[in-house]
Amino acid sequence: MEDIFSKDNERVKLWRSLLANKGRKKEGKFLLESIRGIEEGLIKGFEPEVLIVREGMVIPEAFRRIETIVFLETGPFNSLCDTENSQGFIGIYPIQPLNMRLLDKCQHLFYVDGIQDPGNLGTLIRSGGAFNIDGLLLGEGTVDPYNSKVLRSTMGGIFTFPIFEVTLETIAVLKEKGFEIVASTFNGLPLEEWQPAKPFVLGIGNENKGLTKEFIALADREVTIPMVGLESLNAGVAGSIFMYKNYNPINL
Repeated sequence: MEDIFSKDNERVKLWRSLLANKGRKKEGKFLLESIRGIEEGLIKGFEPEVLIVREGMVIPEAFRRIETIVFLETGPFNSLCDTENSQGFIGIYPIQPLNMRLLDKCQHLFYVDGIQDPGNLGTLIRSGGAFNIDGLLLGEGTVDPYNSKVLRSTMGGIFTFPIFEVTLETIAVLKEKGFEIVASTFNGLPLEEWQPAKPFVLGIGNENKGLTKEFIALADREVTIPMVGLESLNAGVAGSIFMYKNYNPINL
């Protein structure tokens, strides 16, 4: 264990840089300010590279096996916080780089295209964990999944399955490898009639514009959620319905 007293310490400066997307991209790491999130990570086998603890906090038994624990005085600790009432624990984790070999082994992949609302992405990550998807692919223009607002809304779900930032070239490669590419649109096959092929990649579009025409051009089929009284659902709700369909196709 180590004690740090100054917010000008070089390690503290590096950790503070992880509050911004630019810093996360540069360092390949993210910061998680959540006891529940850290607990969920440990349950799923993800130990933080560093556990940062505010001075005076008692370390929970489950956290004591973490190899690197650093205590910070309140001032330096608060400089790393994104919430007013921090729980006193922050984990530093590596961002997993794109792994095509891992994707090759997947059956049920979901692709989100330019989703910008942190709450919607957080909802999709939580739903993906609840409905046992194999991975989430993030298209260009999608909010950073390691944004603090997204992480808080996932309630620890960030560790449930692989999450990768990809381009349409990645989708094209998966199609060549035998994945069925499915686009959620307004005029496709009714959802209840879709029998998911395996493996597949199902695309969910931006809250306002839907999927890009480039993704739709790659798609093998289009599917639609039939609705009465509304023209559309937000991306988090629509994506969750598609995920449930994949999880429990008989009842939907």
